[in-house]
Amino acid sequence: MRKCVNWLFLAGAGLVLVIVVVVFHYGIFPILVRSQVSKTLALNNGTDAWDRFVKLPVPLRFGVYFFNLVNLDGFLQGEKPIVQEVGPWIYKETRVKYNLELNDEEDTVKYQQKQFFEFDAEASKPLTEDDYVQPANIIPQVVNTIAERAPNLGWLNEILELGFPAVLRENYGMRLNRTVKEILFSGITTHCPPNGTLAAITICSVLRHFPGIKSLSKYPNGDMNVGILRFRNDSLSETFEVYRGNKDFNKIGQIVSIDGKRSLNHWYGEGCNKVAGSYDESLLQPFLTQDSILNVYGSDICTSLPMSVVGSMSYKGVDCLKFSPDKKFLGSVVDYPENFCYCPGSIEGITLGQSCLRTGAMEFAACQGFATMEG
Repeated sequence: MRKCVNWLFLAGAGLVLVIVVVVFHYGIFPILVRSQVSKTLALNNGTDAWDRFVKLPVPLRFGVYFFNLVNLDGFLQGEKPIVQEVGPWIYKETRVKYNLELNDEEDTVKYQQKQFFEFDAEASKPLTEDDYVQPANIIPQVVNTIAERAPNLGWLNEILELGFPAVLRENYGMRLNRTVKEILFSGITTHCPPNGTLAAITICSVLRHFPGIKSLSKYPNGDMNVGILRFRNDSLSETFEVYRGNKDFNKIGQIVSIDGKRSLNHWYGEGCNKVAGSYDESLLQPFLTQDSILNVYGSDICTSLPMSVVGSMSYKGVDCLKFSPDKKFLGSVVDYPENFCYCPGSIEGITLGQSCLRTGAMEFAACQGFATMEG
């Protein structure tokens, strides 16, 4: 009888031990880990997490591709453009935050951010920044798009064509032939002398006074310069306000507002304009799973980009999830009616709206100030 009791006692003790281990492993231990991670990664001045937040310790890899216009003569005769993809030219992108302002009561931090681009010659081999590329000329496209979409000004295009040779000079034509560095950063100059022709003065006036063209720089002598990425290089961003994760770690990095606004006004519906609840690109949502959906705000597209898990991988022994833009983001309004607010509309309230684009393409003129295609 005593042996039976002993065996029952040992079996019971073993069962209790198993239950304790299971509860600890699947219940208590994850809570302890989350608690420790929360304390370590919450954004507080003087911590390693804060230092990484202020300046990303590892530069981002930024790749640039161009599409050379191959059939220039045929294109001028009305043929569809044929393009050849070239690249990538690789840049190291460093991000540093400035003008940080803590709010302990709301558990938030406000900041502005600068991006710095440095050409990575090793990663780009055999390509260099001095390589010439031949994409379609963006400057005539910008001016013509504005004239075409402005109410009652479509007739301007014929007059504007007369002014492009004087304004663009060596860069006149439907196809550029400039170096990568010039197109991205140094810029393409438009010449605007005060004694120019009426057509030239009109072109310069359209560029100078049309609001929101971020890539345009203006010189005191009246000339202007267009560099596609220059406005992003060493320039302060909008003012972001994000949660710091002390009171609710699940919200760390979540955007509260941009320039004091929970929604922007670039698009044509609340669903496309809302930024509150999304994440800045430099600090993403914690404790992600295979079913997680990331909403990441992109300043280049002035909206939040939904991203879903497409697979997993291992990086230096660490298990990782791979995210990709959700298919509905570039979906047509036929399949995703909620995307109607991304259809090309009025730019700055000046130009007329256009019809919606097909699956895989979106126009971000309302964000950039000129016609920019993404796909």
